Amino acid sequence: MSDNERKFNPIVHYANRLACRPGETFGPRVIDDYQWLYVEKGKGEITINGQVHPVESGCLLGYGPEVPHRISADTDDPFVLFGLHFAPDESEYVDRPHHPSVRNIEHSPEIVHGSSASDDVPNALIPPCSLVGSWALPFFEELVKEFDRRDEYAPLALRAAMIRLYVRLRRTANADSAPTRRNDIVERIRTALEKRAEEDYRMEWLEEITGYSHDYASKVYKEIAGTSPHSDHQRMRLQVAQRYLETTGLSVTEIADTLQFGSIHYFCKWFRRMSGLSPSAYRSRKRMI
Repeated sequence: MSDNERKFNPIVHYANRLACRPGETFGPRVIDDYQWLYVEKGKGEITINGQVHPVESGCLLGYGPEVPHRISADTDDPFVLFGLHFAPDESEYVDRPHHPSVRNIEHSPEIVHGSSASDDVPNALIPPCSLVGSWALPFFEELVKEFDRRDEYAPLALRAAMIRLYVRLRRTANADSAPTRRNDIVERIRTALEKRAEEDYRMEWLEEITGYSHDYASKVYKEIAGTSPHSDHQRMRLQVAQRYLETTGLSVTEIADTLQFGSIHYFCKWFRRMSGLSPSAYRSRKRMI
């Protein structure tokens, strides 16, 4: 364990999820803290200190203060991003404003199309770009949910959630990542659940998908994915609801009907429990990453 890892005592300044529009771009810009970006789905390019990184679902990116970067969504399949602004050591940022400072910079070839980049830049404790997979998604969802709570316990909960995420990242990087039959089961289940995200969860799905009993398939899924199939399906259903709120003009009632909730009251209660916000409040949030 490095000295930086031993001192890791993060303070989260901002956390959100953004479904980017086709071709939407942020920057070139710099920030005054550290940022991790996680790609939930879709595609795009993220340029960090002159290096262009084509990204897709499951990619994790990181950079530090004053590191030039640009975020560009694909025109056909724009990505959905989680953005996390933080400081690795709370003591170094005790007097800073809560909201991160983002500053656009001049468009220049060395920033956007550079072929090489200096290693002497803050690296946010992770590689500039890596493919970590879908297991990280629940961690980022928890961070956004805790950030939106904004109560007296939120800073502590955010620190704990980020430490858990970082530990999992380091352990995963050190573990044997060879694919196994159990991983294949998880991917088959996850793919099927995504296709049925607008439906109510049914236990018989797992037997249909895998040929194993629900209990065995669910156990394997939870051991590898870190959450149950039902919880993952709830998360996927929330993503569908968020996408309707972000990209369509459907009313909250129409979205509740589309997702087969039966009543707007139940849908709103479920949405707030899952995301920490009401559907209307989620729809009106500022577009930022």
